[in-house]
Amino acid sequence: MNQLASPPRHPRLSHRAALVLGLCVLGASACQRLDFDLDPRVGDAGRVRFTGGGCTSSVTLAVGASETFTIESASAEPLPDELGAVSESPEIIDVTPGPEPSTVDLRAHAVGESRLVVTLPDGGTFDTITFRADIARLVHYTAAPRVFRGGTLDVAIGETYGACALDPDTDNLEGCRLIGHGFLGWSVEPPEAAAVYADREGTASLRTALAGAARIVGVERSEGWELVRHGFEVVSEADAGELVATATALSMLSGEPLPSVTLPGTIQLGDGFVVALAAKLPDGTLVPISRRDAFWRAEGCESVAPAPSSYQGASLDTLFLSGGLCTVALAVDVPFLGKSAEFTLTIAAP
Repeated sequence: MNQLASPPRHPRLSHRAALVLGLCVLGASACQRLDFDLDPRVGDAGRVRFTGGGCTSSVTLAVGASETFTIESASAEPLPDELGAVSESPEIIDVTPGPEPSTVDLRAHAVGESRLVVTLPDGGTFDTITFRADIARLVHYTAAPRVFRGGTLDVAIGETYGACALDPDTDNLEGCRLIGHGFLGWSVEPPEAAAVYADREGTASLRTALAGAARIVGVERSEGWELVRHGFEVVSEADAGELVATATALSMLSGEPLPSVTLPGTIQLGDGFVVALAAKLPDGTLVPISRRDAFWRAEGCESVAPAPSSYQGASLDTLFLSGGLCTVALAVDVPFLGKSAEFTLTIAAP
């Protein structure tokens, strides 16, 4: 976002609410907490709860993966300041301070488990919790089938599971659920078609260079299991025509995805919305444009703003925060295509 002389007023969404929206970007309901006695994210003494890693209560990381967790109070009592955490088996899972206060980064190195000790500033123990690590054997992912030459193709890793998910007799996939990101090694076939330039927060991004058919392959690093093989077509950027955008409202109270609207159009007020961008080909079909290649501005409505990049999660599209009824002009620039456009969106009462 551009720096302004005075900070704009942003919608009143908490960091956690915005992050949940970014991760559950198709409008699924927010993560539901388990009963206290059943929640494996609650510490042994019942004082802390570890939150993060998407809409799951799993405490098992994929080997080679990392994840950031927030240490929250598991009760109405506030937590002491400056809590830390140490791992009793760092060769299995190590822990380091996170990017923000009350956060920690966990990284899994080998199959097994490690008890984490939540520490007070004087080194005393405040609570403990056990995390585990297992090999990823199955992933769900999302990626576009076509991309323009010179543009970005994103592969967003969603649900990840261990070997038990491959057993046809398994009736509890949540028990096989793994968390964390960054455990896949990426390659492109043919290598000259594109190059992976980023792998952040569960999304691998590659920049295309050669028109034609290609594929991206993701391999689990520790044992070499091929978990992603996605074929895609690289289309000449010279064929890109009119930009087309669709908006989808998000609601943390709704358990169902809300309908998408082609802009200009109207959506109902919710907790935010996502905008997908594409360019039309001469035959009328659309080629998606990654949010990493689209630079958006919201004009004419102070209650709408693009979410900070840290809130976007693994979304392939752009998350906006919204906090009121208004009509907003959404302007976008796509430098690699040399195109710009402006779309009108009305946010109406439900």
